[in-house]
Amino acid sequence: MTMTLASLQSALEEYPNRLQSALIRRSRAEVALKRIKEQIEEAESKHDDDDEPDDTPDIQKLKVRYEQKRAQLEIKFKQNPDALGMGTIKPTEGTVRAILDADEELCTMKERLIELENKRVEERRLVRISRFQREPKTTDSRLMKQLWDAEAEKANTDIEVEVLQETLDTYRMLTVILANAKPTINT
Repeated sequence: MTMTLASLQSALEEYPNRLQSALIRRSRAEVALKRIKEQIEEAESKHDDDDEPDDTPDIQKLKVRYEQKRAQLEIKFKQNPDALGMGTIKPTEGTVRAILDADEELCTMKERLIELENKRVEERRLVRISRFQREPKTTDSRLMKQLWDAEAEKANTDIEVEVLQETLDTYRMLTVILANAKPTINT
């Protein structure tokens, strides 16, 4: 293939438009790929969330025990104000609530419940994060085809942009050589 000075100059003049077009295509491919991955994530999370209970059996048991213990203490204090050192004066709701909030056993149970719930939340978060780092497991062939097409388009546009960026310097050097001028290096 023989290149003339005119064809090189023409290629250089067309270069900005070609690069802009390739960059726009790459940007659109990235957006499409992101959108499809979000659709797959949504489809998978709906499926996973249906299988996953809100609370683990340990959390459910502890919640029941906590509520039961709290109710027992509340009844005890309301029925027997002497246990509070109040004599025969009926304690107010606020007083009973304050005593229950200060009870060591209830505080320990509540702290354990919070720890278990935080652990469950962290485990769910890690599962969701791991979904982004693996291949999707969706069985929806339409979504998978869209994903493959979007990945292929993204890869092709990446290659096109890279080739265009590499050819610019080559075009410039060839233009200088063909014009018999001294080469200047632009950085």
